[in-house]
Amino acid sequence: MYFDVIGLPPILKEEAGKLQEERFGIEVKPENLPALADKLLGSPHYGERWGRHWLDVARYADSDGQETDRDRPQAYQYRDFVIRALNDDMPFDQFVRWQLAGNEYEPDNPAAVAATGFLTAGPFAALPDKLMKDELLRNRYNELDDMVSTIGTGLLGLTFGCARCHDHKYDAIPARDYYRILSALHSGDRAEVTVGAAKEKLLAYRDAGAEPKPSWLFRRGDYYDHEQPVTLGFLTVLTRDKTPEDYWREAREHSSVKDSTLQRRALGEWLTNVDHGAGPLAARVIVNRVWQHHFGQGLVRTIGDFGVRSEAPSHPELLEWLAHDLVKNGWKLKRLHRLILTSAVYQQASSGRSSPDVDPDNRL
Repeated sequence: MYFDVIGLPPILKEEAGKLQEERFGIEVKPENLPALADKLLGSPHYGERWGRHWLDVARYADSDGQETDRDRPQAYQYRDFVIRALNDDMPFDQFVRWQLAGNEYEPDNPAAVAATGFLTAGPFAALPDKLMKDELLRNRYNELDDMVSTIGTGLLGLTFGCARCHDHKYDAIPARDYYRILSALHSGDRAEVTVGAAKEKLLAYRDAGAEPKPSWLFRRGDYYDHEQPVTLGFLTVLTRDKTPEDYWREAREHSSVKDSTLQRRALGEWLTNVDHGAGPLAARVIVNRVWQHHFGQGLVRTIGDFGVRSEAPSHPELLEWLAHDLVKNGWKLKRLHRLILTSAVYQQASSGRSSPDVDPDNRL
């Protein structure tokens, strides 16, 4: 429990025949496990431990990668946002929306603006303007593909990137849906910004203005192909009874921001909408990630792929129940952790329980 929740060993000593845990002053015995779970989840080390897991999903790095691999002096602000958000038990749906469009929700809140570091965390090459147009375009659309692909695998467990050049071979992801999602990001770029009276700059994602840039469907990924214009859209198979235009209109109605398209906000609202959008899938994916880090593998072992060719969940009813429970209780991850940590499943021995004939991989 210690290593899973805070990544640190317990401090133990024996007194009068009783084993005491010194950090929190709790006697080590089964009936004290719920109290210990609460203490661990309340520790600032919880956010540091679980922040590392999320930063892997977000492909976080302190430098740009690629050939130049320049340092990113402001990158740590996104890292710190993640740690604080987890320690504060920010609802996961808000956590997702801020990372896609924090500056379109609370433009004067440094934490919300820093959260958009999720979009800037991938590899980046600062190219001089004198380079050939082809090189600049290739680099730009590779960056956008990295963002779209990370949103797909990281938040929805779907391999969006496969649809960059053609309709997905297995999943219901047509190339048109890929480019309509990309259009939500097309009007923005990474930028170092200041918020309010703060002197320190934030590395964030910012739109160039309120008017969306033109976007197209590139056949075979050819970025010179401008014959098929596309507008904001989402994954059709996960869009029910509410159009992308509805989400975008509501984003504009509920925001006072005038210097951004608000399309990223619309994307975040669709992605976390449990009634008409992708929310039920997003809930399953994060529940599966939490389960993975407590048990070594997810209920679905292909963590970033819930598509047709993924591995089926070992316990589909349990995954569905946990996802529903997460949403019903305000998308609170600490409650999910506590539910798992205090369960009979978590407390049972990890060896000698499976029949080698019935369950040779000890999955059940």
